[in-house]
Amino acid sequence: MSRRFGREGDPGRCPAYDRSVRVPGSTVRRGVLRRGAPAQKRVRRADAGGRGVILSEGVMRCAVGGPDVMAEQLRHLAALGRSGRVLVQVLPHGVGAHATMNSMVCLMRFADAPDLAYVEGLYTGALTDDPPLVRRYRDACDLARAAALPPVASLDLLESVAENYSHACTPDL
Repeated sequence: MSRRFGREGDPGRCPAYDRSVRVPGSTVRRGVLRRGAPAQKRVRRADAGGRGVILSEGVMRCAVGGPDVMAEQLRHLAALGRSGRVLVQVLPHGVGAHATMNSMVCLMRFADAPDLAYVEGLYTGALTDDPPLVRRYRDACDLARAAALPPVASLDLLESVAENYSHACTPDL
């Protein structure tokens, strides 16, 4: 099972969005792209019980790649959510400050190994299996999940913002 939380913890990127976040000549970005294709396949194969993501509303409102790219990306995320393969929730701006706002957290649970938490900041990432620390990350993510919109409302918001982008409108911040 995998759950992602934070500013940019999306479960999959459409190709146009992925191209838009590339940093020209960056070896780091190329490494991320190499990892991205298998991850996309895993998302497409995932069963309904296990994958979840909470996106900050700010991710939807930042026009990466322009209106057409953002419309495609948001529709892609909504389609993943509507398919039942990924539980998608949006953490609205109105929530204010929250524990996951300055990092991305990925929680992983395994039947035959300790739970893991991967936390990524601007320049670093860390993987931990320390039970008290993993529990703290899980608690922070549970608070974010409780503050997020319900899944259906989240998907409706994603689709509404995508529709605004498709009409070349920049969504209200």
